[in-house]
Amino acid sequence: MKIVKPLLGCCVALLVMLPCHGIAQMLSTELQPVSSLSQLTDAAEQRLQRQALHQPAPWISTWLADAPVLSAGLLNSRSKGGSDEIELALNLPLKSPSRVRLDEDVLDNQQRLTASLLAYRRWFASGLVRDTVWQIVLERKRQQLLTEQLDIYQHFIEKLRSPGQASEMQSYHQYLYQQGATELALEQLDSAARLLIAQQQLQQLTGQANLPNMTAEEPTADFQLVQHPRLQLLLLQEQQLQLQQQANSPANSAWQLTTRVKRVNNAEQNDNQIGLQLDIPLTIGEQSNQLANSTFQLDYQQWLNDYSDSQREIEQQHSAARTELKTQQAQLALLKNDDALRRQAKASLLLLLERQEINADVAQQRLQQLLQAELQLVLLEIQVQASIAKLNQTAGVML
Repeated sequence: MKIVKPLLGCCVALLVMLPCHGIAQMLSTELQPVSSLSQLTDAAEQRLQRQALHQPAPWISTWLADAPVLSAGLLNSRSKGGSDEIELALNLPLKSPSRVRLDEDVLDNQQRLTASLLAYRRWFASGLVRDTVWQIVLERKRQQLLTEQLDIYQHFIEKLRSPGQASEMQSYHQYLYQQGATELALEQLDSAARLLIAQQQLQQLTGQANLPNMTAEEPTADFQLVQHPRLQLLLLQEQQLQLQQQANSPANSAWQLTTRVKRVNNAEQNDNQIGLQLDIPLTIGEQSNQLANSTFQLDYQQWLNDYSDSQREIEQQHSAARTELKTQQAQLALLKNDDALRRQAKASLLLLLERQEINADVAQQRLQQLLQAELQLVLLEIQVQASIAKLNQTAGVML
């Protein structure tokens, strides 16, 4: 669900080797918006579904516990006056009344388990979409701001290159601005690599290259841990374990109904016989299979461990996401308090630079600080929205 960091270095190296006009063309391509994040999640969910959910086999009977068994027997007498016998028998393993009720519970749990699996898959796909989309939104905004800031530096570099400005001092000032522009260009190149990776991930994940018009979410008001898709799936798995244990009980053993057709031939007469036999297991007290019980205890202990670990992990992730969001919101509030003064200071500084009424060394440092604060504020606004999406994801909210 995260950007593949090992690929970052390779992408940066590739971008460095590309011509500048190739990079500009790649970054200038605007994505056409799609309707919603939900639509992207639909596409991601379909791609994640590698195998269809298994449905009960259509031949399984509601009254047969297992496949019928057909038996044929031939007895040829070797004694004088003996009898030859031919017998056909059909054994039908019938479900006991308790097994019928158990199968109804199994079917109901299977249907809820299928629905829970689909919900879990949807939640998982939502997380992948959220991470990828917000990475793209963040890097696209970073690219936009860095381009605007590079234009500012380029303007003053060109101004220093104009006729009548050639001097040792002007060359030094030109170097300072060029150095600032180079730092921004390097940052833009790193951002371009991250953006490229995120766009490729979106394409692989959803088959789409478009972003929706609206990506912002409202934070969930009520976090109910037990309703989390991950825990809901585990709770149904517990019920499945319990039902499997009940199915192994002798009380749910099949009743054996056998129909027989027999022909007896001897020297005196031929006899045709038809018979019916019913075998009902008798359970006395608490009868159980020791091996099955031991296996169930081990499986159930493993389930308890998985549930406890998942519950603790979800709570920790949600708490960490909420703390991160509150911290970013507090930082954003502080930066917004200074935003008006920063804008005024930037405008005044640019005017002084245009008139060459300020020392270039000091001006370059102040300009760099002001532009960095501008970038920090705008990106933090996006990071707050991304943290809200992360908070919803940890709460189990699906797109």
